[in-house]
Amino acid sequence: KYFINQNYGNWSDNINNAIVNASGQIIKILFLDDFFYKNTSLQEIIHTFDINKDHWMVSACTHSKDGHTFERTIYPKYDDKTILFKNGIGSPSVLTIKNEGFILFDTKLGWAQDTDYYKRYYAKYGEPKILKEINVVIRLHPQQVTNTVATEIAREKDFLYTLKKWNVPNAWKLTLEYKTKKYIRQTKNILKKILIKKS
Repeated sequence: KYFINQNYGNWSDNINNAIVNASGQIIKILFLDDFFYKNTSLQEIIHTFDINKDHWMVSACTHSKDGHTFERTIYPKYDDKTILFKNGIGSPSVLTIKNEGFILFDTKLGWAQDTDYYKRYYAKYGEPKILKEINVVIRLHPQQVTNTVATEIAREKDFLYTLKKWNVPNAWKLTLEYKTKKYIRQTKNILKKILIKKS
């Protein structure tokens, strides 16, 4: 079934529209540029997801630039202490959720949308079931969400919003550390450009 999102704002608005209109017992999220790793991937999800017990599940994934060769496999692991700062699960394309009591993505977030979503699921339902088999391929390209929203300004905005939203202890210290790392990265980039020009 194809549903046009009439109120398109960002990718989270679009995926929320898909979730709300889904009619099956479980919802498999798969971004349009990603794809299943093998012909039996969807079957593995159905067999692994227990509709009576599970509310969310994540699977292992790998990455590809050309759709044929694969690199950087991720075996998901949820850590509630670090999830807002380090994504140990991966793209939402590894995610399967129960079509009952589901959670929608926070449309105020872009770059940190997935980690916030995982933390909210954990807060409501506990740790995800993990499918350890490689199930999904994340396609790497310049237009993917990570690259289109991951500017310094967008990252900082999401970071500060997330700290406030979750009332993270020592937020001022984390903010200072984040800004310091940001300025170090910016300084390194400037120096690289200067060296390239001189050479």
